[in-house]
Amino acid sequence: MSLSRVKASLVNEIKATRQFKELKQAQSNLNKNKKVKEQLEALQIRQMELFKSKRPARDMERQAKQIENEFQILSRYPEVSRMTKATDSFNKVMGSIYKDISSMLDMELKS
Repeated sequence: MSLSRVKASLVNEIKATRQFKELKQAQSNLNKNKKVKEQLEALQIRQMELFKSKRPARDMERQAKQIENEFQILSRYPEVSRMTKATDSFNKVMGSIYKDISSMLDMELKS
């Protein structure tokens, strides 16, 4: 089997997981509330920019705290809460897949 087919098969298996389906549903629900979605995306952009910035640690901590407080307020919306939980659950699945593949390849390198 070619690597392209294996990748396509893996993607299909991932798409069949409960975690992917829940993430897709959570994303669909969030998309219905455009205002909340835009606020969440704006916070995510601010967070990414903060991590990329070269600001003093004290400023970064203060801004990170402010972003976290704003996120806690947004998390009161069920759509955001579900999206956060679904994203976390899906990321755990993906992390597990990556870890397993890495372990298998490491074993092959050592044998």
